[in-house]
Amino acid sequence: MHRALTAHYRLLAVAYRRYVDADFRLMKARNELRSFFPVDRAPYRRTIGAPGSAVRRLHKERDQALLRFQSAYAKFKTAKARVHQREASRRITLLLSVQGE
Repeated sequence: MHRALTAHYRLLAVAYRRYVDADFRLMKARNELRSFFPVDRAPYRRTIGAPGSAVRRLHKERDQALLRFQSAYAKFKTAKARVHQREASRRITLLLSVQGE
């Protein structure tokens, strides 16, 4: 990997790991809710998504982590394109022609 891309790649890896962790915590909280409230006795949905609820907080954290990951990916793609553009401009193409008698 190009030296200029390593920092962007590390940022992308960290952002992805944080998103996966946040998604895991949200899935775990949802599974705990399912075990606490059986399917036939589902609670009033607005109480789970209330402004101070833990599930809502976890959902917001996951959404923010996803946005950070998408932003890091866009920055990585931009940096990669910039590196490729620089490398392409450095290449010198020599055209040789042979003239016969």
